[in-house]
Amino acid sequence: MKNFLKWGIYITAVNIVFMLVGYFAGLSTSPAGRYMGWVAGLISLVMLFFGILEKKKQDPADFTFGRGWVEGVLISLIASVFVAIFFYIYADIINPEMMEYARSEAQKRINAGTMPKEQIEQAKKMVDLFTSAPILAVMTLVMYTIFGMIMSLIFTPIVRSMGGNSNTSVESV
Repeated sequence: MKNFLKWGIYITAVNIVFMLVGYFAGLSTSPAGRYMGWVAGLISLVMLFFGILEKKKQDPADFTFGRGWVEGVLISLIASVFVAIFFYIYADIINPEMMEYARSEAQKRINAGTMPKEQIEQAKKMVDLFTSAPILAVMTLVMYTIFGMIMSLIFTPIVRSMGGNSNTSVESV
């Protein structure tokens, strides 16, 4: 199995496990559910790092910045597609209560502000749009991919500097 596919599936599995544990523990509709998401995100970042590191270990002499970055992007892309698909199913079928919780929390914040009535109505429409399963799945896909690209830009030079790389020439990506 390709390295990027393997690590993308690992990251997906971590995210799915954390979502399901939060759901079955009754934490997905509480502030604790958000913290579980942060922990899953941190574990995902560690796994992204190890995925890039494993790519380097496969052929240290041929590991360049470009190859490391592309590997990280591919890992992130695979994870983002699978997580977005699962998130859609989760938010729309398994746990629609989570979406209602997110909507009600956003409504509380809107109502606590001092906005004019027209802006409150506009804000409520935006909340309804952005707390729908399809929109959140698309946002998950986009944000996971972009964040993975950025983190790969950070992780790849770190992995390259870890030794075992005889290719030290400057390259163009």
